[in-house]
Amino acid sequence: MRRFLRSVVLALCLGASTAQASPERIVDGWYAHNATLIMLGAGGNIIGTVISPKRFPWMACVAPT
Repeated sequence: MRRFLRSVVLALCLGASTAQASPERIVDGWYAHNATLIMLGAGGNIIGTVISPKRFPWMACVAPT
């Protein structure tokens, strides 16, 4: 079992090391994901959301796009 787990972890690590392009456009329906994206600096990539400035004024202030 331990050997199997090592091989799984190794495969995941090797697979994660490949370079991938970051998304240019993001659509998300859950406000917590959007808040995290804004904090990580990807707020400008969000093109669709359920968030409205009326419900979440701080998000509209931080990421007005």
